[in-house]
Amino acid sequence: MEKNFKLLIDARNSDLWKEMSLVYEIKLKEAEEPGYLTSFDNKKVTIMVDMENLNPHAFTHELLHLYMKTIEVNIASDLKITVKENVLKDIFSDSLLEHMGNCLEHVKMLPLYLARGFQNQLFVRDFHKKFM
Repeated sequence: MEKNFKLLIDARNSDLWKEMSLVYEIKLKEAEEPGYLTSFDNKKVTIMVDMENLNPHAFTHELLHLYMKTIEVNIASDLKITVKENVLKDIFSDSLLEHMGNCLEHVKMLPLYLARGFQNQLFVRDFHKKFM
C-alpha cells in the first residue's frame, strides 16, 4: 500500500481492510474527481481515493460496500435485475436504479459504520442536505 494510502486505515477499520483484502484483489487509485468510488470486476476491486480527503471514514464506507457484497447483500444489482424483468424497466433508468440500490445498501451499512465508532454525519458527503 502506498504511503499516502496508509492514512485511510486506523483501529476502526483495520480488521475490515484485512478481511476484504483476503477476499478481493483490491487496487487503490487516485480519483480524478472529488470523492471515493468503488468498482467491482468479480474478485478484482478498484477503490478510487480522493487524495485531497484522505480519511478512514470515507474509506470505511467503501470497504463496507465490499463487505455487503461478501455477505451476498446485493441490493443494487438485485434491484436492477428485478426491474429489468418487468414493466418497470420503462420507468427507471439504469443510473436511477443504481442510485436507489446504493441508497438502500446504505441503510444496511450505516449501523455497521456507526458500530465502528464513526459519526453519522460522515457517512455520506450530502448528509446535511434534505431531499424530497
